[in-house]
Amino acid sequence: IIASNQNNGQYLCNSVTVLFGDEVWETEEDVDYLFYAYFSGRYEIKKGLLENQRPVYFERGRDPTIDPSRPPGKFSYCASEKAWVFTIDGITKGDQDDGDCTTAWLLRSPKTTAFDLSEVSSDGWAVWTGIVNPPPTEFFSISCDECSSEADCNYHGSCSVNTKQCECDDGWIGTSCVLDEPCEVIVDEYYEYQFSLLRDDNDGHLVMVYDRPVYFAEDAFSDGTIVVIYTGRRWYDVYAEISIEDFIRMFNDFFHGYWNAIFEFSTDYFSEPTGKSSPVGLEMNQLISFAGDFGAYGDTVKTDRSFHCMEGTCDRCDYDVGGTRECIKNQCICDSGCGEDGYFYNFTGYFCHIYAPSDTICSSSGLNGEEQV
Repeated sequence: IIASNQNNGQYLCNSVTVLFGDEVWETEEDVDYLFYAYFSGRYEIKKGLLENQRPVYFERGRDPTIDPSRPPGKFSYCASEKAWVFTIDGITKGDQDDGDCTTAWLLRSPKTTAFDLSEVSSDGWAVWTGIVNPPPTEFFSISCDECSSEADCNYHGSCSVNTKQCECDDGWIGTSCVLDEPCEVIVDEYYEYQFSLLRDDNDGHLVMVYDRPVYFAEDAFSDGTIVVIYTGRRWYDVYAEISIEDFIRMFNDFFHGYWNAIFEFSTDYFSEPTGKSSPVGLEMNQLISFAGDFGAYGDTVKTDRSFHCMEGTCDRCDYDVGGTRECIKNQCICDSGCGEDGYFYNFTGYFCHIYAPSDTICSSSGLNGEEQV
């Protein structure tokens, strides 16, 4: 009975969240980069399937039989290595894919006899980047998604007895309710773009990628769309000459950073490594030239570009020439008029933080007869 229950997953953690670091492997001579972070996310046991008397975990929502050309990441136990390994069908270190886990492993745990993946330490995993005897990963994490008490939900939610999943309180999201609810509207002060949360027109639900929301802005200078999405480790600013409806279809259809080649998909900016629920406040890097002699992340430079939340924006509205702040429906109302120095000013920007002094001198009674402020 015990063995049968183990096979059915009753004594196992049936779902784990795996977070990869920034390691990248240049897999072929034609420069095909495997960003391991794209395989971050939830992995679930496939019931009834055992390898070496242990369960097998696949990327959640990705059935390996539906689209063999886009196989999911997989964690299983490799007897010859005496370790748990991460593999992707069709991607192997050797010249031939013979199904041998010694040749196929891309990530390998320290030697262990653990029956459950969640019991394996996150420390000491080796990641393949083309180097024999690779060093341990700088960052890697495995955690069980199932809860037993509100403590497992970060005290920001309750644990469902039936599903063993956290039900988060208002203001919190994520498997363990550790992420702040994302801001509805964010602003890119650098380019003066306003981004909104992307919702499906059919039922209004948030479009989620890697358990994070998607932000979008329609480009006023072209027929394209700009989206800001999470990719397992970083936030990307992606532009494409497709409609927002096409983006929604792509994201809802089991979007994957690696198989959709998202970094090559007109990505212009990407954030520092983070696990935040939105890109607000993160440093952004600009991609000048992709790959080539510059490596997987291309030729990049740090920028002053950043995103800010529009909620509660009255507190962020700069003082205008009258010395007051004003906003309507979270939108700053910018002022113009005569400053104390006698010159006419016009304030612009989402937070009225940009001002344009002119050469126009206000008269003692103000500009064109208006009273001076």
